[in-house]
Amino acid sequence: MSNQTALSYNPGALTYDTTYYWNIIAWDNHSAYATSIIGDSGDSWNFTTKSKSSGGSDGGDGGGSSANENKKPIADASAGEPYHGYVNSAIAFDGSKSNDPDGNLTKWFWVFGDNTNETGKTVQHTYLEPGTYTVTLTVTDNEGAINTDTTTCVITQPNRLPTTPIITGPTNGTKNTMYTYTALSTDADNDTIQYTFNWGDPLSTSQLSGFLPNGSAYTVNHNWTVAGRYEVTVTVTDNQTTSSSNITVYIDAVQAGGVGYLLDNNGDGIYDTFYSDVLKQITTVQKKNGNYNIDSDGNGNWDLTYNTTNGLTSSYQEQGKTPGFEIVIIIGAIALVMLWKRKKKDSK
Repeated sequence: MSNQTALSYNPGALTYDTTYYWNIIAWDNHSAYATSIIGDSGDSWNFTTKSKSSGGSDGGDGGGSSANENKKPIADASAGEPYHGYVNSAIAFDGSKSNDPDGNLTKWFWVFGDNTNETGKTVQHTYLEPGTYTVTLTVTDNEGAINTDTTTCVITQPNRLPTTPIITGPTNGTKNTMYTYTALSTDADNDTIQYTFNWGDPLSTSQLSGFLPNGSAYTVNHNWTVAGRYEVTVTVTDNQTTSSSNITVYIDAVQAGGVGYLLDNNGDGIYDTFYSDVLKQITTVQKKNGNYNIDSDGNGNWDLTYNTTNGLTSSYQEQGKTPGFEIVIIIGAIALVMLWKRKKKDSK
């Protein structure tokens, strides 16, 4: 410095791993001066810049710039790992392990690898297709410095149920007659499928297919040896999940409204007994004038009537009689007696 006009000095850019020395000389207006050399040794003030490998700086502001340089933030997407899930299900991504060594973070920016992005320390994202996605987290600090981290998210398609099997085949028949039934189902994941027929009959065993190509039908034959109402159930599996459906088959039987069904036990075309869905037991039946009188509650009295044309009627009426017929006969008999007595009296 000259002319004693400055109280500070900026040396400009400094070099890595270098020692710098300086003295300060102060002058007065009589040309007298004093120096900053310390003691008798003549030592000057000095400092040494850091080496480049230890994080030193190429530039400075008089010796303090390397200590004040902003450090990059640290991006870390590992807090929620491992990232995996199913198509159309939300996945939580967590960037909370990210930090800034000399300040604070102001932004977390996620790129999910499927042409979408989101901002936030923790976010949720839903993938629409299965696959392995590279996810990038970029963080920004309060000085505008950025850094990135990458992670992987694996998305799979959850197993989907086979469709409810469609069952085709007769729903009415007679004992000891072979009938053919077919079931058909498909699997959205193109898995192989296996069918099981349960005939609803304790005397029959279930029939099981092997694992068939997706969309294959399965056809079986079956006969029943006892009159009854049978719930035929078909179950289909892809070895992970199952679907099922059923049909009702009447063998020498007919449904009578919602209270039960009539049974032709000997196969002669005439219904012999009635099974009550309420009592869960068999009761008696009487065929008369083309109708079936039913004792539905097992108390020995007819209370329902069924015929093949009109179905079930809710109350029993004895065929061939008019309600109050007995009363009419009694009244008529009394009238005849009174008339006979009057004629007898008049003849005297």
